[in-house]
Amino acid sequence: MSKNDEIGESIADGLTIGPRQAGRHPVLADARQTLGQSGLAVGGYVRVSTAKEGQRSSIANQEKYLREWCDVHGYRLHRMYLDVKSGEFARLRSELQQMLTDISEKRITGVVTKEIARSSRDVMDTLELKRRLHDQGAFLVSIRENYDSRTDDDEFLLILHAALAQKERKTTGARVKVTQLLKAREGRGNVPPPYGYRYGHDGRYVPDPAEAKVYRQIVDLFLGSRYGRTRIARFLNTHGIPGPRGGTWITSTIKVILENPVYLGFLIYNTTTLIRTAGGERKRMVRPREEWIVVPDAHPPLITRDDFDLIQEIMRQRRERDPRATCSFAPKYLLSGFLLCSVCGGKMYGTVIRGKQRECRIYRYVCQGKNGRCSLPMKYYKMDTVDQHVFSEVARTLQALVEPAALADFVQQRRDSFAGGMQKEREERARLQGQIAANEKAQRRQQIAYETEAIDLHAFKRRLDELRWEERNLRERLKAFNRKLSRIDQEQEVIAALVRKMANYLEHPEQLGLARKRSLLELAVERIEAHGEHACKITWTFPDS
Repeated sequence: MSKNDEIGESIADGLTIGPRQAGRHPVLADARQTLGQSGLAVGGYVRVSTAKEGQRSSIANQEKYLREWCDVHGYRLHRMYLDVKSGEFARLRSELQQMLTDISEKRITGVVTKEIARSSRDVMDTLELKRRLHDQGAFLVSIRENYDSRTDDDEFLLILHAALAQKERKTTGARVKVTQLLKAREGRGNVPPPYGYRYGHDGRYVPDPAEAKVYRQIVDLFLGSRYGRTRIARFLNTHGIPGPRGGTWITSTIKVILENPVYLGFLIYNTTTLIRTAGGERKRMVRPREEWIVVPDAHPPLITRDDFDLIQEIMRQRRERDPRATCSFAPKYLLSGFLLCSVCGGKMYGTVIRGKQRECRIYRYVCQGKNGRCSLPMKYYKMDTVDQHVFSEVARTLQALVEPAALADFVQQRRDSFAGGMQKEREERARLQGQIAANEKAQRRQQIAYETEAIDLHAFKRRLDELRWEERNLRERLKAFNRKLSRIDQEQEVIAALVRKMANYLEHPEQLGLARKRSLLELAVERIEAHGEHACKITWTFPDS
């Protein structure tokens, strides 16, 4: 017997409450019914802000506190959930999410935490957590505040405690921020030191012997050997020199290092901040310029001002003069962005350079190796050869669709597929519409019967409730069929438009302009890999039979 059937057997004032009156809704799991029960399985939630050594005692103390409380009050501690993250953003904590999963799967019936701030220090997050627990028939207990969600129907106490926790977080954060700003103005760092430095005993940056040597090598390669960023990254990787985080070097890392004025002895702090968006996500924003802290001569420089300025000027000139600066990242060339390097998988873009005779221009596709994974030598292909090969292959593959008979068959097959495949749904929709019309007539007949005193008020209400419940179900089912059939009709129109466009494009493919050729490629081609000798491998957006 289902829970809804059990409802149907209940009696109230001599009246049987049947499923039509109760509705086919899920039965509420009320956490208040667990008050006073012993042996309930609960989860203990422990959170600390950082993984520093000093926090380990806090973790142990919280765990001990929760275990003792559960023993005294007759709860069975299922397991501990430990998060080492800030309390500001509950959505970022993996153990909290696991705890919610265990609640939904009925492994635990409630959550116990030492204080509200351990679950979250944000009012909205705390309310959301409590409501998610309530929806699952679970409860939240905070020991320090003596709070139990089972006795807080209007959430007033929870909002009050959560607001105090949020205020405490803001106050603590403000005190920490003031300390950090004071340290920064004194030339002492608050963040991991940049590559080439480490912290000294006074909290200031001092050169790291090994990393500072690599930094000087990067500068010498750029200024002395005229290496570019990609070549420098490849040189360091080839010689087994680990990157700033122990991994490989990439061009963006080289760029950041070469452009960072910290190597002139400047300490720069408070330039960005994290805000919380309406969706609960973290977003980094640049602070107003007047809030920045810039301290000159805060630590020993690793480069002279002349060399630093020369690096910035060379980088500016290379952006202007390097042939790669003319790369088309917009669809200026036919295959820009479509063509992929078969070695590193990076996108290839069109470039134009001057030939030996200045009036001559050479157009080609180049893999710039920006991801640092491409091998030497640089991969480039003649643009006209690749364009002609690829587009002729596209036109040849799709040419069959231009034939009137084949095109008609193609369209008809799609129409038959959609119309035939949905015939049962259309018939069911028509049947539902007929049932709704019959139901409306039945309701009118009941109204007439009551007005003519053929039936009494009790019988009229009972029968009318049954008919209205039936009508609601019929209309819900009809709405679902209408949505499904409407979506299919739209998809059929899209396919017909696609076929018409392809037929128009392929009738005279050699006369199409660049924009229409690109549009055709977007419809038909998923990716194109460039191989040696200008060979190309095309992956289609449809099965190639």
